[in-house]
Amino acid sequence: MRQIWLIPLLVIALIGQCKAQDLLAGTIKIEWLANFTYEASVDLYTRTSANIDHQKILLNWGDGLTDTLQSQSAGIPIANDVSFYNYKEVHTYPGQGAYTIYVQDSFRIDSILNIPNSANELLYLENVLIIDVANDTNNSPSLLGLLVDFVIVSQPAVLNISAFDTNGDSLTYALLPPSATSSSIPTGMTVDPVTGDITWDAPQDLGDIVVVGLLIEEWRKGTPNGTVKIGSSITELYFHVIYPTGVGELLTEKEMIVYPNPTNGKTTLIDLPKESVRIALYNILGEKIREWEIGGASDKSIDLLMLPVGIYTLRVVQNNDTLISKRIIKI
Repeated sequence: MRQIWLIPLLVIALIGQCKAQDLLAGTIKIEWLANFTYEASVDLYTRTSANIDHQKILLNWGDGLTDTLQSQSAGIPIANDVSFYNYKEVHTYPGQGAYTIYVQDSFRIDSILNIPNSANELLYLENVLIIDVANDTNNSPSLLGLLVDFVIVSQPAVLNISAFDTNGDSLTYALLPPSATSSSIPTGMTVDPVTGDITWDAPQDLGDIVVVGLLIEEWRKGTPNGTVKIGSSITELYFHVIYPTGVGELLTEKEMIVYPNPTNGKTTLIDLPKESVRIALYNILGEKIREWEIGGASDKSIDLLMLPVGIYTLRVVQNNDTLISKRIIKI
């Protein structure tokens, strides 16, 4: 069940004085390290032009303890007035149990179509971690796609965040209204419960902005009780309706998987085309900075450790035709 935790009135009053109004989307990922110790990784997407420094956020671990998380870097501009922040922290739980880990932070941007008075509403992200010795390790899914999408007016839009579960657990998907007063699922938006493809049927009005919650549930087979639910998360996604010009290659997503993404060093390209291809890496200015020739290998590891923090575009090219274009975030 979705849980909304109330912030004390004094804190709300203090936040209200600031009126940050910059949050767009976000997610929480949990990774097992050892015994009852886990690492939380929080991604936030913000409006760049708001000029708000989101260096710290408060994370509730679900066991009565909280931590203030420091951003791994300054906000990284992606494009189209969107910046990216990532936060990480390690925590040890007292034992087995179900823990609702959540972030409830700042204020959203204004003029979100499906959230009345959105500038006064907090962003809520959640990850339910179930620690059970019988189920061994438990990592939440990695979301390999970006959580913001710029869709073309009057054209059907499809977004897949490419959820990838390192434990091999099955995933199911459902849309939720954003965590806000009188919010709703955007009209004409649906999700495939098996593939996670989110479809928005022909957004009509230029400039419209909508936000939707995505519930991802994890299911594990082979346990003594058959298939059991071992975790869930609530991610929020951001959609902005624009003209077809000026979009460029922003957020182009196809079959190839890039993992991990964001990365602070090495990342692996999974499910490359079977034919020989050339892989080129470009910086945000469009300058080619690295290139690799791949002779039919399905996977390829690349090292970005020495590159500056920022957004890079990876292109898979064959006979001078770009087959795949992916954005990689270096943190």
